[in-house]
Amino acid sequence: MKSLIADDDATNQKLLYSFLSDLGECNIVDNGVAAVNAVREARKKRQSYDLVCMDLKMPGMDGHEAIHEIRRWEQKDYASKIARIIVITAHTDVDNIFAAMMGHCDAYLAKPIDITILRSKLKGLGLIRERVNAAGSVRRGVTGITDRTAVPRYSEDGFPQTRERVASQSPAEINQPIT
Repeated sequence: MKSLIADDDATNQKLLYSFLSDLGECNIVDNGVAAVNAVREARKKRQSYDLVCMDLKMPGMDGHEAIHEIRRWEQKDYASKIARIIVITAHTDVDNIFAAMMGHCDAYLAKPIDITILRSKLKGLGLIRERVNAAGSVRRGVTGITDRTAVPRYSEDGFPQTRERVASQSPAEINQPIT
């Protein structure tokens, strides 16, 4: 799995990198402009990102704008393989959650980052799987499934479509796994 971390906080970068680099290639940028450029360059080389972890508040172009540009570019490019975008941010207010979901992120994770919750989000998006072998130990793998026709982009009941529905969710509910 190829991942991009877009966050301007070095601690979050290190935490995410330590987890995601075990699953495959992982790159780090510290602003939205660099994130959009990295996604575009990877696509030009036919080495698209499977996952983008996007902070919302970064210098220059923020995460909302970067997500919008990435999705606009994927649509313009008629991309069959799209990047899964997980917003990872401390901003859990209704306006930010609603804007991110309407901007077509695939999941939303409130900081501080909990790797167990991140893992469950990745499993829910079909990016990783865990199997228990005969000895009882867990084996983690990358599914490689990121074709828009193979894995639904939304949870079963779809993304929150009303501001009221988003407003009714607590930060704990935001961090629930996608089922």
